[in-house]
Parts: sequence; C-alpha cells; structure tokens
Amino acid sequence: KDLKRGDLVVVRTSDGTEGAVILDENGRNLKNQRGQSARVLRLMSEHDQETMGKHEQTLNKEILSFAKKAAVDQKLPVRVEEAEALLGGETVRVYYTANESFDLGPWVRALAGRFKRHFTLRKINQRETAKLFGDVGMCGQEMCCVRFAREHRPPSIRMARLQKMTLDPNSLAGPCGPIRCCIRYEHEHYLESDKALPKMGCDVCSNSGQCGTVK
Repeated sequence: KDLKRGDLVVVRTSDGTEGAVILDENGRNLKNQRGQSARVLRLMSEHDQETMGKHEQTLNKEILSFAKKAAVDQKLPVRVEEAEALLGGETVRVYYTANESFDLGPWVRALAGRFKRHFTLRKINQRETAKLFGDVGMCGQEMCCVRFAREHRPPSIRMARLQKMTLDPNSLAGPCGPIRCCIRYEHEHYLESDKALPKMGCDVCSNSGQCGTVK
C-alpha cells in the first residue's frame, strides 16, 4: 500500500518498534527525525494508538517524574525534558539538556532497576527541545522543524541581510532562541530574485513611462 503524508504508521528502528507519522516520503524504507533507518512495518491500528495513548497518559509521566527525582537525588547537572516509551515497550528514551558532561551510568541503572526496561538517554539542544515540544512560529503556523524539516541546515546573518531584514537578534530569533529556520528556506528565492531585480541606486522606468531611482 502506498503511504501518503499524514499516515500514522508503525516502524522499526535500531531502538525498537515505534509509532511515526509520514511527512514527505512514499515508501517503506525511511529515516526518522533522529536520522535512524526506519522500516515501515504497517499502518497503525486502533490497538496501537490505544497503547501509545496509555503510554502518554501514565507510563511516560511516571518515568519522567522518577527520572527527575533520580537526577535530583544524584545531584546531576541536568534538566530532564521528556520521557518516551516506545510502542513495542522494549526501550524508553529520556531526553535531557545539560551544560556540562557527567557520568550517565548511575542514572541509567536507577531507571532500569525501577522500570525493568532498556533506557536510552539523549542529550538535546535548544532547537531539538523546541522540536520535541512543538511551538508556533511568527507566521502563525507550526514550526518548520515539526511540520516538515528533516535535516537542520543553520541559517546565517548573511542570509538575513540579503532578505533586508532588521539585524536585531530579538527580531531574528525563533521560538527556540537561535536564528529562525525559515530564513534558510526562503534564501534560494531571494537569491534568484536578487539576480533579476535592479540594484540599489539604478535608474528605472516602468511600462507606464514613470521613471525613478531604486532606493
């Protein structure tokens, strides 16, 4: 069966069996948002959706609460962001942010001992945190990284300057803090337009006969 954008599916990754949403592919061999090879097993059934719902309502919250407590008890320099039990139940991912490195061993052992599951701890940055929780951009739509973006290519001040944007950091920042990604996605359009449009200071005339200087 061909897959289309928005389909809920069950996939197999190196971490285990998990739920996913088709964003922009039409095939059986995909990559998930973390770059792992993801093989589509089937369309998600009602039972699969109920299982994921139970995880979100109970198990994930219980794991998150315990992970935070264990981090405090062990005096770890970490902020626990989210816990995600995979659909198959074999693995739990715990997402965290930290400004320094530390030994994950005692933390993992505490989690595995309590829940009798395999735990994968993933350190994430500002952009990944925003993508994990989702947000709305300045355009009023869901953020690009949540809605369609699969690979992150960072935008630059040079791109913003070409687009004649105000170079105030607060104006350029996205919900995650760094320069918002839409500047990168619109860059090619501005490059092509810049080639076709007259330069600043040039004298031009319109079809109606009006003339002036580009300012």
